[in-house]
Amino acid sequence: MTNERIFNYETKAVEFVDEEGKAEALIAAGNAKKLEIPELDKFEGSADKIHDEFLAARQRILDSDNPAHTDDVKSYEIAKLTEAFEEESAAIEQEYSEWKTQQVKDARQRKATAVVNVSQADKGVVEQWADRALLDLSMSGADDVGVLLGSLTEDISYMTDSQKTALLSRLPGLMAGIEGEDVRKRALVSAVKDVRSADLNALNVANGLPVSVLTKKRQYDVLSGIRKGGL
Repeated sequence: MTNERIFNYETKAVEFVDEEGKAEALIAAGNAKKLEIPELDKFEGSADKIHDEFLAARQRILDSDNPAHTDDVKSYEIAKLTEAFEEESAAIEQEYSEWKTQQVKDARQRKATAVVNVSQADKGVVEQWADRALLDLSMSGADDVGVLLGSLTEDISYMTDSQKTALLSRLPGLMAGIEGEDVRKRALVSAVKDVRSADLNALNVANGLPVSVLTKKRQYDVLSGIRKGGL
């Protein structure tokens, strides 16, 4: 599996992986999921298609050995071809931009109204864990709190989304009274917030959509230094 677009749960970001085996390893470890976005694939496919067709048509003009195809004629034909290509590319980009804007709006709503169902059993697990954690924290000396917070953070990494959600209400009580250790406290909070619900992560996915679908065109323009109508 190469050239895969994934959502990395650890970085909370959309990533395009082309390293052999990396995507599979992340997905197998539960640290990422493969993203399948047909609409995005359609936009990118359309942009790539007209780009490839433009280059092929431009090359045919350049390679023409018809005596009537003087340099001036070729320049004129390429100028017309380029203008049409630019217009088509702009239309695809505009349509994609509008679609992406709507995806972000929809994702923001999904995140704002996301619900993680919490079972009574998970509430019980978390209540007992939090009670033990509070007791351990109350008995720890200043030099031991950092180590204990690291251990508690590791515990949380094994919890389910339901259990982490149940733990949210106990978090202020766990944090209260702990002096310093800001880095480890932030790590613990991040572990609790690492809920892998599709709705909660929807905005991260939407914000991770490409800025442009004209990747081939932009790369070609930069590398070739092409000018409209030039040979």
